[in-house]
Amino acid sequence: MMPSTGPSTSAEARTQRSRPPLPKPPERPWYQRWLWTLGLVGFVGLLLLVARNTDFNPAALWNGRARFWAIFSSLFQPDLTILPEVFTRALETLQISVLSVSLGAAVAFPVSFLAAKNIMAVGGAGSVVYYLCRTTINIVRSIPDLFWALVFVAAVGLGPFPGVLALTMFAFGMLGKLFSEAIEAIDPGPVEAVTATGASRTQVVVYAVLPQVIPAFIAHTLYAWEINVRIATVVGMVGAGGLGFLLRTYFSFFQYSSAATVILVTVVLVMAIDFASARIRARII
Repeated sequence: MMPSTGPSTSAEARTQRSRPPLPKPPERPWYQRWLWTLGLVGFVGLLLLVARNTDFNPAALWNGRARFWAIFSSLFQPDLTILPEVFTRALETLQISVLSVSLGAAVAFPVSFLAAKNIMAVGGAGSVVYYLCRTTINIVRSIPDLFWALVFVAAVGLGPFPGVLALTMFAFGMLGKLFSEAIEAIDPGPVEAVTATGASRTQVVVYAVLPQVIPAFIAHTLYAWEINVRIATVVGMVGAGGLGFLLRTYFSFFQYSSAATVILVTVVLVMAIDFASARIRARII
């Protein structure tokens, strides 16, 4: 037996018949399709030009596969007899990263407030200070960390001290930008409420801005510390101490098994710090 059609069903049918058809999406002009095609062709052509200018040569990689495998296979044959020396250099790398990120954060903390547009007054001396601090941060950030390492090695000699100075400049440039952007992204409500009470500029910063940005500042500092550990190994290769100094020494004398030990210890160190800092950031954000 066929089910009977109730009043509600017939009303729905009449509603569907009376509903106007949905409009068709507008067709794209023919020239838009050509523009996408020309853009794709242009991008591929740009990649080919860049590959040519950078001497991209897969054949050279294939011809050097034997040498590459000889070096890469040494990672599976580390020389464990040098572990005491490697651990000493790893501790040095860790100390370089901790001290440099602490100094960089200490300098970036006050400068970031001066480089935040919503804190500094628009116009007058405040605007001059804002652009001056912002420009300083951008200049420091634009200079590679290896350049800082080479300059400080030439200035103060070999060892971990030039590594601390180089990574301090890197941490200052990075944290200065991150801190100032965190300040500019705060909720203006608490600032307006504290300002309405007649508070001074310093009181507004202490009671309305700092409580909002401190968690972000801690998270950014931990992230910078994690990056500094990696970069400390790189700048060490130009004489700034740490694991990088050992790595360069072993590669210079073709002692690939010893270099493999340094690389493996570096990987373990970076992974441990990455895991620890990620857990801490997850708890404070």
